[in-house]
Amino acid sequence: MAKRTKDQNEYSHGEWNAVCQVCGFKFKARDLRERWDGLRVCRDDWEARHVTEFQKTEAEDITVPFSIPDDSSGS
Repeated sequence: MAKRTKDQNEYSHGEWNAVCQVCGFKFKARDLRERWDGLRVCRDDWEARHVTEFQKTEAEDITVPFSIPDDSSGS
């Protein structure tokens, strides 16, 4: 697990520093993950997309099978 600190300046060959787009703390880029909304975030700020966003509902047919015009207007 990555340390949550603003001082992530230790040297690691082939790695670079990156900032979490939610909390603003500095991490190594390997410790950040892409969240469902496209932000690169640390482990503490990562959240999965909610399950109900993937549910599909059937369109309900609300039309009536037939209708009769109302001629009771008195004319």
